[in-house]
Amino acid sequence: MAETEGVRTNSTLICAPIMADTVDHMLLHMNSAKPSGADLVEIRFDSLKGSGTHEDIKTLIESCPLPTLFTYRPKWEGGQYDGYEPSRLEAIRVAMEFGADHIDVELQAVDEFKNLTRGYKPTK
Repeated sequence: MAETEGVRTNSTLICAPIMADTVDHMLLHMNSAKPSGADLVEIRFDSLKGSGTHEDIKTLIESCPLPTLFTYRPKWEGGQYDGYEPSRLEAIRVAMEFGADHIDVELQAVDEFKNLTRGYKPTK
């Protein structure tokens, strides 16, 4: 990394993945990410035990003190989600609508996701 008098000159950001069994534990981890030096957090929604709700997505995104990357990783891509694929993609769409700064969509699912959103992009 190039430095000029102790100042970073590249745009590399530190992303802290947040994985927890409950929304409350995710919120605790999110709030410790910024003082720890993270620039953004990855909300690993697939790590929640049970099925998270749209209200959980809203709470996590709106309560986060840092920009968010929303990820709902399926088992076939190394994650923990093992449910109905259209429901997973719908949750990612909802995260986008609730203001997630970034969303993570697997290359294999991009076309299906684009069909679901029909080109919708938030104005954020």
